[in-house]
Amino acid sequence: MTRVTSLLIAVPFALAAQQPTVDGARAIALDEAVRLAQRNNPAAVQARNALRTNSAAVRTAYAQYIPSLSVSSSGSKAGGETFFQGQLVPYRGSPWSYSRGISTNLELFDGGRRWYNLKAAQANVDAADASEISQRFNVALQVKQQYFAVLAARESESAARRQLDQATEQLNSSTAKVRAGAATKSDSLRSAIQVGNARLAMLTSQNNLRVANAALSRLVGALDVVTASPADTAEMGRIVLDSASLTALAMEGPPVRQAEAALVASRAAKKAAKTPYMPTISSSYSMNGNNTSDAFDFGSGRIPKQTNLRFSLNFPLFNNFSREENVTRTTVAEDNAV
Repeated sequence: MTRVTSLLIAVPFALAAQQPTVDGARAIALDEAVRLAQRNNPAAVQARNALRTNSAAVRTAYAQYIPSLSVSSSGSKAGGETFFQGQLVPYRGSPWSYSRGISTNLELFDGGRRWYNLKAAQANVDAADASEISQRFNVALQVKQQYFAVLAARESESAARRQLDQATEQLNSSTAKVRAGAATKSDSLRSAIQVGNARLAMLTSQNNLRVANAALSRLVGALDVVTASPADTAEMGRIVLDSASLTALAMEGPPVRQAEAALVASRAAKKAAKTPYMPTISSSYSMNGNNTSDAFDFGSGRIPKQTNLRFSLNFPLFNNFSREENVTRTTVAEDNAV
């Protein structure tokens, strides 16, 4: 077991050591960077969770058409002490008392509230789905921009290194000419200044590369520093579109879909807010039973049952303007969605 545990611990480190590194950072491909960012980015995670929440709301809206069901069971026994002729005496109490029950409720008519709530929940799912797609593409765009920024910073570092090599060769040549008397000292000083500028450009490019690697690591949610793979520099394919096709794609894009779904949800919510002006009809059924026993046997004997079937109608005539406030809120939400 000790050897197996040591092997399991060592395998991840061995796999990590086999991954290519560039300047001390782990090199990853562009596709992997996009995949990691879409999985770890907080905005993408929030969009996925919003989709899950709205999907659960749709399931709850469907369940409103199903009767609710609950069961109950209890057992109790009283005991202790009591006063008898001015003294405390033990009190045996009553036998065990048991009760069991089952009840169900169903709203038969609600003015269409459940239907409009279902439509609003479904529209919210469509909006959340469009938002999730938009977030995935936004994250992919950010990662690709930062990935190419890393490649550009690496190219700038390479150019600065060549500039430094050239300036160093120029300084060596100027120094040799000065010693040979073929050039003045000012020539070597200008070459020395060029070497200093090249070194400064080299340091700046290295710092820009480190900053770009850190930004890429933050986007992909990596625990270690990652960088762009030098081999992943193939030219990406291009899509040529005319203005009409581009406009059609934009009108069917995730932001437009999200706005349209939000408008549908707000309209359904407004209709649902008006349903309290209609009466509601509900039904309920319950069955209960009670018995007693000297032993703690959960009322295993015969239990007499009582049943109750009830229909009720409720029509609120005045509820302190709560209905009017809800209608106003939903109307404003609809206007904002439009």
